[in-house]
Amino acid sequence: MASLYPVHSCHECEAEAAGRCPTCRHPLCIDHFPRHAHAPCARHLAQHHDEYICYVCGAEVVPEQWSTAVFAHTIDAHACVGCNRYICDAHTRRTDEQVKIVQDGLRSHRYHITARSCALCAPLRGAGGLVGVSWWVAGFVTVVLAGWFLYHA
Repeated sequence: MASLYPVHSCHECEAEAAGRCPTCRHPLCIDHFPRHAHAPCARHLAQHHDEYICYVCGAEVVPEQWSTAVFAHTIDAHACVGCNRYICDAHTRRTDEQVKIVQDGLRSHRYHITARSCALCAPLRGAGGLVGVSWWVAGFVTVVLAGWFLYHA
């Protein structure tokens, strides 16, 4: 019996899609959801394998993602959420688990995302890590300089 509502098919094998890859946004089945199992992301991992190293110790890290069910997916980018640099398990200071529910037509998918923080960004995570603090400082300096110029104009 044909379904009344269309279901996305896998970009690789035309089977029923379980979810979308967060990197390339293609609909993928459970078997092709890992980054190394579908064409655009596997090619990128192979071409840029020298970039996936821990910035502290130089150990190789590989971003991971997998599906545990048609509606449940796990994603671990092995990157610090504060500075976006790749980091290994040994040098991850803090790990937070986030659950993101994404609606896809009439279905929804649950993405379990591992958010890592390095030693520099963990104490600054409330302000957005190292990059977030840099933006706050730049904004503060801009406001102070604008005020100074307006006062002396």
